[in-house]
Amino acid sequence: MSRVQKLRVFVSQRMNAAVEEILTAFENIIAKYEEEAALCREVISRQHALLCALNQPHIITAQPHVLELMAHVSPICWLSQTDTELFPLFYV
Repeated sequence: MSRVQKLRVFVSQRMNAAVEEILTAFENIIAKYEEEAALCREVISRQHALLCALNQPHIITAQPHVLELMAHVSPICWLSQTDTELFPLFYV
């Protein structure tokens, strides 16, 4: 084999080795990004569920002793539960 052919074989082997290293690094980066994307999707899903839960109104009837604690919350409407007691409805 001539020197040029030996040089060609050597360069070809080094280039193949470099390509393999680059592709391995690329595969590792893609795997890392896919893992991060999956975690982000889980976080987004949990946040979406929390946001949906917050957007649904919940009705709470407050007892008289609770009314004193919740005096800073303005009632939306009043509901008469008995003839002598009034209980406010709050949207939370």
